[in-house]
Amino acid sequence: MAPTNNSWNSQDPAQVAKGGTGIATTTAYAPICGGTTATGAFQGLASAGSAGQVLTSNGTAALPTFQTASGSVPAGAQLMFFARLTSTLSDVTGDNTNYGPIVYDTADVNVGTCYNTGTGIFTAPTTGIYLFQASMQLQGIDAASTSYAHLLKNNTTAVLSPYSAASLNGTPYANSIVGSLVGGFAYAYPVTVPIGDQFYNYVQVTGVNKTSDIYGADTYTFWACYKITPAGENQFPWTEVTAASANLANNNGYIANRNSLVTLTLPTTSAVGSIIEIVGKGTGGWKVAQNANQMIHINAATSTTGTGGYISSNDQYNSVKLLCTVANLEFTVLSSEGTLNLN
Repeated sequence: MAPTNNSWNSQDPAQVAKGGTGIATTTAYAPICGGTTATGAFQGLASAGSAGQVLTSNGTAALPTFQTASGSVPAGAQLMFFARLTSTLSDVTGDNTNYGPIVYDTADVNVGTCYNTGTGIFTAPTTGIYLFQASMQLQGIDAASTSYAHLLKNNTTAVLSPYSAASLNGTPYANSIVGSLVGGFAYAYPVTVPIGDQFYNYVQVTGVNKTSDIYGADTYTFWACYKITPAGENQFPWTEVTAASANLANNNGYIANRNSLVTLTLPTTSAVGSIIEIVGKGTGGWKVAQNANQMIHINAATSTTGTGGYISSNDQYNSVKLLCTVANLEFTVLSSEGTLNLN
């Protein structure tokens, strides 16, 4: 039987040329893609994937599929954080409002608490090359909307900008489950980052009223960061610290270079076998501070447990190499140069 046209001369389900999708049902929570032609019926993916997977293109003549993200990350990279949005942020943009920082409220991985789940800001614990990855789904936009995602550095510089070749311009598509047009972004972008630099994401939608949402559930909207160690680079990176204080990261070395004391605080999370090295350069010397319940052993002596304990230099060029021997809590001096102070 031939399909029956309705009162506005469109078939049921409504054809794409008439503003419809050409399909009657979809898989719950799965994305919808364009048809095989410009006016062909939309195609729904058969699966919504699994937590942590990313939507991956299979070329111009095939539907994308959800795949594990590990293959897109360089070998030797360290996952610094993986954070996701667990509830929808409603009516945050649509009228050209720049909304951000986007606060991804749940961090499944967060090395040294480098990502702040309260502010949405990542602070680089060491100098290096970092690979940022993000996925974002927007709701409440229409066919006239233009959507942009930005990665901002130090609250001033757009690392990814809608006015550059690296812009992320979202095209909306119909989603009968959500009940409105939605759009999505995904990016992977490497950045050379000095210690202490801060980054966050924000989003901008134009062309409608302030009725656009950032969808939060599962891993539709997430942000992740890897520290990359390129082939041939020192596998034990060193960072020169000129500030009055810094947080230490596992398997890193630090050069304390300041005319007054540099206080370096142990990581709150360390696996057994993690190594940290400190070398003095400036005349002010250095001190390794502890967090709650932590302690440092050297020979037969042990520091005061908790925040009151520390080990420090006595002369300008003193150095120390620490090994984590009890996860998160205890560190032992493997080697040192000069006479150190233990409290």
